[in-house]
Amino acid sequence: MALVALVDMPIFPKASRPEFERNGRPTQLSGIHLNAKLMKWDDVYDYYVSIKLPVTNKKLCRDIVKKLCDTYEEAECGGNQGVYDGDKSLFTSGSLNFKSKEFRVFLDDGRDPLLRPGDRDGRPDDYQSSHFPSPGSPRNEVVKRRKIISRERVFIVRIEFAAKSRMKAIEEMINGAMGKCNHDQEVQALDTLPVLNIVLRESDSKRQMGHLLVRDNFFHPDLGPVCDLGEGIEDWRGYHSSVRPTGLGMTLNLDITMTTMLKPVLVEMFLLKCGVRDLQHLRGRDWHKAKSYLEGVRIESAHQPLPRPRKISGLSDRLPNLPALDVGNKKKPPFIPSELCKIVAGQRYTKSLSSEQRTAQIAACKQGSKDREKICEKASRILDTTSPSGQRDLEKVAGTSENTEMMGKPAGVEKEPHNAQNLAIERRVEFMIGALKKYNPVFILVALPTDSSSSNLYVAFKRYFEMRIGVISQCMIKPRQFNPQYLWNLVLKINQKMEGFNSPLTSKITSCLGGAPTIIFGIDVSHGSIGENFPSVAAVVATKNWPDVFHFATRAGTQQSKLKLIEGLWEPKSAMVKDLLLEFHRTCRGPVCKPSQVTVHRDGVREGRFADCLKEEVNAFKRVCRDIQEDYNPGITFIVVQKRHNTRFFSQSTVIDKDICHPHNYDYFLLSQAGLIGTSRPSHYHVLLNENKLAPDDIQCLSNNLCYTSTSISTAALAGYAHIVAALGKDQTPALRETIIK
Repeated sequence: MALVALVDMPIFPKASRPEFERNGRPTQLSGIHLNAKLMKWDDVYDYYVSIKLPVTNKKLCRDIVKKLCDTYEEAECGGNQGVYDGDKSLFTSGSLNFKSKEFRVFLDDGRDPLLRPGDRDGRPDDYQSSHFPSPGSPRNEVVKRRKIISRERVFIVRIEFAAKSRMKAIEEMINGAMGKCNHDQEVQALDTLPVLNIVLRESDSKRQMGHLLVRDNFFHPDLGPVCDLGEGIEDWRGYHSSVRPTGLGMTLNLDITMTTMLKPVLVEMFLLKCGVRDLQHLRGRDWHKAKSYLEGVRIESAHQPLPRPRKISGLSDRLPNLPALDVGNKKKPPFIPSELCKIVAGQRYTKSLSSEQRTAQIAACKQGSKDREKICEKASRILDTTSPSGQRDLEKVAGTSENTEMMGKPAGVEKEPHNAQNLAIERRVEFMIGALKKYNPVFILVALPTDSSSSNLYVAFKRYFEMRIGVISQCMIKPRQFNPQYLWNLVLKINQKMEGFNSPLTSKITSCLGGAPTIIFGIDVSHGSIGENFPSVAAVVATKNWPDVFHFATRAGTQQSKLKLIEGLWEPKSAMVKDLLLEFHRTCRGPVCKPSQVTVHRDGVREGRFADCLKEEVNAFKRVCRDIQEDYNPGITFIVVQKRHNTRFFSQSTVIDKDICHPHNYDYFLLSQAGLIGTSRPSHYHVLLNENKLAPDDIQCLSNNLCYTSTSISTAALAGYAHIVAALGKDQTPALRETIIK
């Protein structure tokens, strides 16, 4: 029914930049974008690659295609150089000699160190076969060992022509007049740009042999200091590089990045670092903890001279006094004693970090602007950083007001006894809540311990407060020192939760909206970590109390796991947007009935999904308005906020909408505040729809003002609050609750 109802809704074209801002003070700054030039704009041919037996490991896929190219390049490829993305696409600079063809590829596991260049695929060459050594000779033992260890596998690789990419479309888009880019031309450029990034990535990987490749990032312990995060985890430094179209032309975006890695230590030592207390008697919580840490980790036998890497699929619970690792299939699982196993080097750790590990990671990642610039200069072969101009400084919003009626003396203080700290997480929370019931509290401040249990306790407390007893709460961890800044930020959070207001958007500040009644939305979706199959949680936050606009209403709901776009914006079962529009009407003062303008800050949508976002989510807003009243059609300004990018500027409190931005799309970078430590990451805003005809100055001013509705934050508050609500909603799902109880 929902799909049929949306058929008659229009498809909105993406907004183009109407003009640049005018009201700011121009300045110059530097960023980590290097001028890049493509020497040839020849067409690139895209071929679809399929491999049988099915292979999911990208490194193995690359090895298979590399062996194919080495074997058949001159005969079948005509000498054309190809670049493989590790998945389904092979790009070549010219057409191949066929449209579709299958190849047999013989690939050896490569674990025999005695293989020589004369051997083919792990087999002795013809000369060695004809001059086989006599039985009993040392050379015969070497050949026997080689034949036993060598494991040759045969793969069937099918390559067929898929499409041809016009590289010239990128140049045409960059050189086109501002705001007049052809839609089809932009689509072609958007489809072609990933090809350049794949070519850049693969060419770098060939030069940087032995580096860990993760999408557009390269990692190696030699690229910087390795940080020990504790519990068998360490941080590696790496570099990000990607090609971006900007107002200055093609640029190479270079930045520093970090990733978490498993230490190559014995499994027993790893478990001890993770807090498993008794390795010889794995029972109860220790058994579940060891299983959760080790599942999916690749190990090798430490006692064998030529170990074979294996992946852990579980733990054996048959003999609790002799823990063993399950490293096989379900039908015939082989078990290896844990004390004989070592973790294979070079493995990423993709599970959630503890609060202590996150603190150590943040401390390792922070570099000041000058330090970061020097590191990137060292990473680049030729530093040619262009200083973009056309930026302006934005005035910060000041002023706070506390709700003093709610802030009274504490009714009581309860401390957790020592004998309760050994209980399960849920039992500890229930024990403390039971001790507070006699006070009948309306607000609870929780001081969490500084050990590794704080993150799990936080989730359990929030779930109990918000889903069982409905009491407002604030959790905190004791800082190293209670300075005024920490206490002030804590009070600001409590004040807003207790229906006070910190920094109201007064009529002077909201004048950029033209004085018309406006509701401002923030939207985000929270997904589980890699490997988790929890439902995704969508959250919507909206303003109310117009014209003061200092209180917010929230709605949240679950949807299909990993679904990027949001379900339930207008559907009758959830109708989150409709509920918030009605809440806006209920709380407004004066004759205002319905908002005539709608502004949406959407968090976490990548550029390739902008068209889907316009089609699905903007139309959902239109449908909600039409359901409320047939002729109700407020103007919508839809803005996407991105924080996961690698652009840095060595400046503070600046907005950039020129040169380094997209040559045609309506986007801008905003540094709303001066960072205390490290190099601040700007928020990247994309205006997808602007039916309200807001000028660039007005939109940028509104985004900056929304960063100061409570404490000073780096992104528009509505999008930030939606992110928090979605993350809290994810923590309340039943699947995650069962995991924490275990």
